[in-house]
Amino acid sequence: MTVNPIGGAGYLLRGMRLITQLGFRRFVFMPLLINILVFSAAIWYGFSRFKSFLAWMESELLSWLQWLDWFLWPMFILALVVFVFYSFTLVANLLAAPFNGLLAEKVERHLTAAAARG
Repeated sequence: MTVNPIGGAGYLLRGMRLITQLGFRRFVFMPLLINILVFSAAIWYGFSRFKSFLAWMESELLSWLQWLDWFLWPMFILALVVFVFYSFTLVANLLAAPFNGLLAEKVERHLTAAAARG
C-alpha cells in the first residue's frame, strides 16, 4: 500500500468545497457556533470568578504580598489556555455528535447523486 500525502490533501480540499455548499453549512457551523458560545460563557465566568477571588485575596493579604496579583494573572491565563486547548475538541465532538449522522447522510446523498449523473 502506498501513501500519497498530496492525494490526502486533495481530499481535504474536496471536503472543504463540500462544506461551502448551502445544504452542508448548517451541519458544520451550528455545532461550531454552539461550542464557541459555550466556551465564551465559560471563559467569561472564569474571569469573573477569578477577579472576585483576587479582590477577596487582596483584602485578606498583607500589603507586601500585593505582588501576588501580578503573578497570578499570567498563571490564570496560562491555565485557561491549556484548558481550552485540551478541551475544545472534546466538547466540539460531543456537541457535534447529533449533527454528524445527518451530515454523513447528506454527503452520501450528494455524492451518490453526483456519481449517478456523471
